[in-house]
Amino acid sequence: MVTGNPKPVRVRSLRKGSSSVYLQYANVGDSIEAEKFDIGLLDGALVLAFTLRPVDSNQREDEDHLHKMRLLSVQIMDERVATGLRRYCALHSHEITKGMRLEIISRMKKLTFEINDVRDDCFVLA
Repeated sequence: MVTGNPKPVRVRSLRKGSSSVYLQYANVGDSIEAEKFDIGLLDGALVLAFTLRPVDSNQREDEDHLHKMRLLSVQIMDERVATGLRRYCALHSHEITKGMRLEIISRMKKLTFEINDVRDDCFVLA
């Protein structure tokens, strides 16, 4: 999930297998398969990370949007991941002192986004 110093603490895998995420841009939204959903704390910041794994040519085209457009929000489509995320946040809320970040691994690159707001299972990005 997160590499380098300082090391993350209390890292938890929310799901190793695949599930869909919905990526919203200004004029288009895409549903793409993702895997390796992890959550942890790094220097007081909550970090949610997952890796995109497009399953077909349509999803690979959709993945292009992530690299070319401004991502506005991300919705977690898997109830197991969403429930695990809510539980982790509730257990560690007093340790989250520096906000939340989203890390998406796509095409061997780590893309990092600041999370501005959380509405249900949708992350609104800064």
